[in-house]
Amino acid sequence: MILFIDAYNVLKILFDAVYIDQETRDEFIGLVQFYAQRQNITTYIVFDGGPYNKPAFCRRKKYIVVYSGHNQSADDVIVLLLQQHRNEKSVLVTFDRQLCRRSNEYGASCMDPDIFYTRMMQLWRQECSGGKKNIAEGCAIKLSETGESCFDDLMRQSCVQVMYKKEDILADQHIHTAKKNKKSKKERKLTHVLKKL
Repeated sequence: MILFIDAYNVLKILFDAVYIDQETRDEFIGLVQFYAQRQNITTYIVFDGGPYNKPAFCRRKKYIVVYSGHNQSADDVIVLLLQQHRNEKSVLVTFDRQLCRRSNEYGASCMDPDIFYTRMMQLWRQECSGGKKNIAEGCAIKLSETGESCFDDLMRQSCVQVMYKKEDILADQHIHTAKKNKKSKKERKLTHVLKKL
């Protein structure tokens, strides 16, 4: 299973922002890294722009950060990656309907970023709670690959309770209280793929 994320498309709509700063990008990459490693899924996080004319790839253990470069858009790079991986099961996370249509030509399923973000945050919360439903004590999760253990020790010592944003809690409640309608064939296929995530 391969997961492709249209990163700026997702970030700009999820966080209702015109400009995404480096800190937000890094936090998002860290969360996706955590999710990819826990779910054992190869993940491409594709951003528009970057320092070069060609796409730049930064490979890590279970995820690859891609900057499309000056001459291409992230959508073009995602389509090229989908072509390369057309024989593998893949999911594209984006709000872009046109890109979803193009990805369907290569057998990829499209996933709503709200659903993906909620699943990612639920897994993160589960990890913090040690699998417990009620979180009494939180934990710190290492989101980067730096090897400085003194920071890890400080994080463990200082973190007593996990703080949640009101938007995260509301998003969870919204998903659980949503009406259950009969699913279309496309939605059933996506549900089948999501179970494997």
